[in-house]
Formats: sequence, structure tokens, C-alpha cells
Amino acid sequence: MGYIVNWNDLPEVEILPNNIRKSAAGLEDLTGQVEDGTAKGDWRDALARRIRFADRIHVSTGGSPSYPDHLIELFQRKRTETIYDQIVQRQSAAWKYALWEAAGI
Repeated sequence: MGYIVNWNDLPEVEILPNNIRKSAAGLEDLTGQVEDGTAKGDWRDALARRIRFADRIHVSTGGSPSYPDHLIELFQRKRTETIYDQIVQRQSAAWKYALWEAAGI
């Protein structure tokens, strides 16, 4: 069973639960790769250059062409950089909390 979504005048798109599970699993895998690299001390730019994932969003779908390769490359880098930034921000907040707790604040 799927759901029909219609945004403005765009053609209807059927969203299947299985596709959502695949997308979530792909995002979890990507996040895991970035977390592993961060734990090893890899820098943001190095991870963004190295990590690649199956892009199922920006590919052609019958009536629409796929994005140019340079844009797909940009999307991949930006997604990896954003995940890296969120991981570092979360770690920083956890470290601050641990220091405050240790200091009895």
C-alpha cells in the first residue's frame, strides 16, 4: 500500500513504504560512515570528498531528466558536510554538559 502525494501542480507521485525504508537505511548508512570518519579524526572536507552514496533522488524518472553530474557531486558533498556539522555540534554539546556536570554546575 502506498500514499498519493500531490504538491501544487506537480504530477502525482506514489510514495511506497518500502522506498521510504530504503531511503532511511541509506541515510543511516551515510550517517554511520560520517560518524566513523569523525571518530577516526578525519576532517570535514576529507570526508565530503571521499564518501559517496547511491543517489536515488536526482536521477531521471521517465518524464524528467537527471541532474548534471556536477550538481549531484555538490549535493553529495553538502549532505556529508551537513551530517558532519551536526555530529560535531552534538558531540560539543555532550562534552560541555559533561564538563558542567563534573564541575557541579
